[in-house]
Amino acid sequence: SKQVASDLAITCATSLSKLDGIPDTVFAFHTINYLADPDRDFFHQLSPKTTFVIEVPCANDLLLKFERFKDFSLHKNNVRIFSLKGIKQYLRKHSVDDSRVQKLQRYGLSNHLKWFLMSQPGGFESKTFKKLTAPLDFVYRRLLCFLNLNDTLIITGTRQCSVHRRNQA
Repeated sequence: SKQVASDLAITCATSLSKLDGIPDTVFAFHTINYLADPDRDFFHQLSPKTTFVIEVPCANDLLLKFERFKDFSLHKNNVRIFSLKGIKQYLRKHSVDDSRVQKLQRYGLSNHLKWFLMSQPGGFESKTFKKLTAPLDFVYRRLLCFLNLNDTLIITGTRQCSVHRRNQA
């Protein structure tokens, strides 16, 4: 929340161009997938020394095979969705070489079971589903990551560019 960010002296902004100065670290959770040009609107707003942590939905998400989930999850303003291979290629192409991409499965087995059985979200909120699936959940999440069917990608790194172009364009 904004109160927690304020208490920790963390600046929250809806646009990097609205900040005074260039931050040391930037967190962007489910943000760059809504940008028409992430290179211009995000990466080139950073200095070469700015560390970033980015979270994006993954195009290989197992549930994206279900139309109902696609309709629920992918908003019309969601300009792009990245696969593991795709985000690595994008980062290389846009001079973001010093980065690490990790796979993460944010939602577990109970959530997926509710989608599989009822085409509805919220399995993770059900105590019955949680209790039945808890012993398998860790293994299920790891398996989805191993099979590249995970729902989330997390990218950490620094922008590798010789010219900072924040005020250009």
